[in-house]
Amino acid sequence: MKRRLAILLVWTAVAASVAAARADEAYDQCKAAANADLGVCGEAWLAREQSALDAKWTSIIELTDGAVADTLANEHTAWTAFKDASCAFMHDTAFAPGGDKASYYGCRAGVIADRSSELDGYMSYIDN
Repeated sequence: MKRRLAILLVWTAVAASVAAARADEAYDQCKAAANADLGVCGEAWLAREQSALDAKWTSIIELTDGAVADTLANEHTAWTAFKDASCAFMHDTAFAPGGDKASYYGCRAGVIADRSSELDGYMSYIDN
C-alpha cells in the first residue's frame, strides 16, 4: 500500500510538471485569474490545440487524394479515438476529489500537440 501511494505521488508530480511545461500562456493567465475555473481554462487550451491540429490536417488532406488520402483518413480516425480516450484516468478520484484537472488538461493538450508535430512531419514528407 505504501509503495502504491509513493508511485501515485511520484506520477502526480511528474504529470503536474509535464502539464506545467506544456501549458500555454493563455492557460497560465486564465488559471491565475481570480476565481478561475480550471475546467474553463483547460477546455479553452484544448480547443486552441485542436484548432491548430485541425488546420494542419486540412492542409494535408488538400495535398493528397486516392489511396493516400484514404489511408491518412483511416489513421486519423484511429488517432481521434485514441485522443478521446487518452488521459481519462486522471479524472479518477484517486488523484483528488473530482480528479486531477491540471494534469488531465496538460496530458490531453500534450497528446494533441504530439499529433500536431506528427502532422508537421507528414507535411514535410508529402511536400517533398
